Amino acid sequence: SGLRFHTSPMLDDIYNLRDRARQALNRGDLDGAANALVTAAAQTHIAESDYVSLLRPLAEVLIRRNDFRSALSVSWYLANAQEEWKRAYSLLEHVPPVDRARTLAAAGEMDKAAREMENAGLVAAAAIYREKAADWQGARALWSRLAQVTTTGADAYNAALVQFNLARCAKQCADARQAREAIVASVRLLEE
Repeated sequence: SGLRFHTSPMLDDIYNLRDRARQALNRGDLDGAANALVTAAAQTHIAESDYVSLLRPLAEVLIRRNDFRSALSVSWYLANAQEEWKRAYSLLEHVPPVDRARTLAAAGEMDKAAREMENAGLVAAAAIYREKAADWQGARALWSRLAQVTTTGADAYNAALVQFNLARCAKQCADARQAREAIVASVRLLEE
């Protein structure tokens, strides 16, 4: 008969912060709204439904602030829903190739992710995405390109990894000679 339900102080804080964000938005204060929502989102120990109820408006505020990279990061978290993938895709034209690549990879579009990583100048990441797309010829070409510029000495370990990956791809492409040569080069570099 006089039972009252109490929410935890942290949940009250989250609701207060969300209300503060709404009020800031009503005043046109995007920075205030973003700060309140980011502060609330830092409370990662809350229920998923409460957390999502903070992130959706946060993504919108970040887009309105033209902070597309941050909005994309929030969309990655929310992307289990089809509408969030649409939002993530709508942000791609506003972010660097590396963010486009990560988004495309998360969506399972490894071939497109590889192209974006290559556009970003991240050849090893592009090669890894080519492998995930089962594009062994493309991955082999990228590892081969890296093998031409990777040096020995202080970088011998990285050069050995490149040669090892080149050997794996050559094997997938049924090029036993190149696979053997790359393994030998990899072992030699590791010995350095």
